[in-house]
Amino acid sequence: MEIVWEVLFLLQANFIVCISAQQNSPKIHEGWWAYKEVVQGSFVPVPSFWGLVNSAWNLCSVGKRQSPVNIETSHMIFDPFLTPLRINTGGRKVSGTMYNTGRHVSLRLDKEHLVNISGGPMTYSHRLEEIRLHFGSEDSQGSEHLLNGQAFSGEVQLIHYNHELYTNVTEAAKSPNGLVVVSIFMKVSESSNPFLNRMLNRDTITRITYKNDAYLLQGLNIEELYPETSSFITYDGSMTIPPCYETASWIIMNKPVYITRMQMHSLRLLSQNQPSQIFLSMSDNFRPVQPLNNRCIRTNINFSLQGKDCPNNRAQKLQYRDYERDCLLVIKHSTGTSQPAGNANLAAAPDEPSAPRAGPGCHAMITDIKKVMLFCERGLSLLHGKLPADPFDWHSGLALSLGTSSISQGAPLHSPEATQARKRSGLQQPGRRARRNAAKSRRTGVLL
Repeated sequence: MEIVWEVLFLLQANFIVCISAQQNSPKIHEGWWAYKEVVQGSFVPVPSFWGLVNSAWNLCSVGKRQSPVNIETSHMIFDPFLTPLRINTGGRKVSGTMYNTGRHVSLRLDKEHLVNISGGPMTYSHRLEEIRLHFGSEDSQGSEHLLNGQAFSGEVQLIHYNHELYTNVTEAAKSPNGLVVVSIFMKVSESSNPFLNRMLNRDTITRITYKNDAYLLQGLNIEELYPETSSFITYDGSMTIPPCYETASWIIMNKPVYITRMQMHSLRLLSQNQPSQIFLSMSDNFRPVQPLNNRCIRTNINFSLQGKDCPNNRAQKLQYRDYERDCLLVIKHSTGTSQPAGNANLAAAPDEPSAPRAGPGCHAMITDIKKVMLFCERGLSLLHGKLPADPFDWHSGLALSLGTSSISQGAPLHSPEATQARKRSGLQQPGRRARRNAAKSRRTGVLL
């Protein structure tokens, strides 16, 4: 009989514990996540577990448009309709409170002086809500996004919400076209960005050493944070923290900003715990990269400059005049080049001194000789096939097809492989007029 009563007592106790856990679970789950495993104490889910511990966070595991990603510069698509970013501060400086959240250094602006951004991939104006810093325990890591597989020492993320459609960032984060995040890589150098110098100088950064510490900053000029470039890379993605909503458009600037080694060291001395707890550095607060899943990465960096040759000196360009569609086909017979992540320019931007100069046709990709995709100044054209109704579907198809050429990119023009492919597709050798136009184009730099 005593055994029965003990069993009933245990069942009742478990039932009470379960009910209590269910009632408190939303509060627990809301902040129950971490970037790295805790050395001591109870289990806290790291990025690989975010989508498993809470059903509201399932996008962290099953989402198809997650961030961050590894950006392969050879797979970027030039989009001539991407206009420069426009920052509207009203000509005034702003104020904000800098926090140690335990996961990030966060600067949240006050509501008196608003900062809006437009242009680029945005259809609506977006309002700056927060600035977050991600950084590593070593200079070789720290950024969330990678460039050609390489990380930077840190990453500044300016989080904006669509104030034309939504009343606040919480509502916008759950809704389509809700967020725009401008990302700027950080590198260690001898000098420091003026805006980051205000945040990271010793008198300021020591005020937020522990979790929940806060410090007011005044007289900030947001425009000083941006690097001196109008070039950027953009793609559709998600928030990089739970619940990983896929409502964010990312804009990654083509130049980094710099901080000093001492300022980076000060960041690494910030604790993600309160003073009464064991010290644990906030560094390495980044989410691992996620699969691209056929998404298109667009850029306003034009790799085609009139009158210049492709970066590969051995590049050959063959030009046809298609009288049925009146569209110029440029066949690229050499692979593109990209700048390493350590250079001043993140991608090969033609408007910068260190950028390689690419000539007309360098961005044309031959993926299947029967369905030649061409990106020309007049717009998108698809030869020997039907153009999709949505041009972004065409973009995705091109991003998918890179490197799957039926004619190897290094093959000579008159090689047996190329000849066989032309015969299968019905394309003929260029006639005398086409060869004459091609020669004239090489001399003048004008496509005929």
